[in-house]
Amino acid sequence: MAYVDDFYLCSTKASIDRDLGVLLETLSTLGLAVNFEKSHLTPSESVTYLGFEIRCATALSPPVITVPKCKVRKLKQDISRALKRSFISARLLARIAGRCISMLAAVFPAKLKLRNVYRLLNSRSSWEARLLWSPGAREDLSWWVSSLDGWNGRLLVPPAVCELQLFTDASGSGWGAVLSTPSCQLASGFWDQLLDRMFGPHTVDRFAAVGTALLPTYNSRFADPCSSGVDALGQTDWGAENNWVNPPFRLIPRVLDVIEAQRADATLIAPMWPGQPWMARLRRLCTAPPIRLPPVTRSCLPLSEQQRIEPHQNRRWTLCAWRISGAHG
Repeated sequence: MAYVDDFYLCSTKASIDRDLGVLLETLSTLGLAVNFEKSHLTPSESVTYLGFEIRCATALSPPVITVPKCKVRKLKQDISRALKRSFISARLLARIAGRCISMLAAVFPAKLKLRNVYRLLNSRSSWEARLLWSPGAREDLSWWVSSLDGWNGRLLVPPAVCELQLFTDASGSGWGAVLSTPSCQLASGFWDQLLDRMFGPHTVDRFAAVGTALLPTYNSRFADPCSSGVDALGQTDWGAENNWVNPPFRLIPRVLDVIEAQRADATLIAPMWPGQPWMARLRRLCTAPPIRLPPVTRSCLPLSEQQRIEPHQNRRWTLCAWRISGAHG
């Protein structure tokens, strides 16, 4: 939790005064001015820092960081009021989610208990939209009301030293894992493995969100905690990945531009639409016959009952999986 212009100093009782002198002298040598009116230079076993309460270790307890009780009480009151309504504005829900995420340093499962909230937020049409509560979002925020007190507090201990970390995730349709540097190995797949057996393993889901991603690495339209990049068309690594692409139909020409410009390989989900100008270009880039998918009502499902998704505007559309390559055309 160190910031460029805001940090705290921890030391033992015997050396805290000496260490404080070294810190002030170092800052002065670097040409940095200390705001003494805002600073607290008297040693204390408990201090408020960036909205958190930090308590040092004692003979009876380890060092811990917590959210002040007044902030916990206010958040729980606001969530309880919101849950009494049938609808909530996207802007208000985002504000509540932001307040929850701001407690991450002291509340260990904060991100885990907001996944369904972000899924609901990603279904919005605008920030002014009124969203019907989903069961999952209600369950997430109910946890904050009932369990926040019990989870408020994390130990301030140095992070464990490890040479490798394995990150995994799964959804109803796929799974993935990433091994950290220096190995940087990837593994992923779909539970329905037909397309992945034919054209995979796919490594990046280019048009997704936290609630719809089929792969652990994905690009999103809006920023969310798990996205590897915002705006798929602005990414420059298409040529280095095996891309899974299920874009809005209006963006298909721009997707083909990126595929050709970066000489990338991709599995593209697009309708069989002979009247469109991009259809001939799509056929030219194909490296395999298109795979016909189930009817749009089965292959494309909205996140919530009130959400209207593009494929359902014409249920007679025939969706296909097109294997294309920018190096092929």
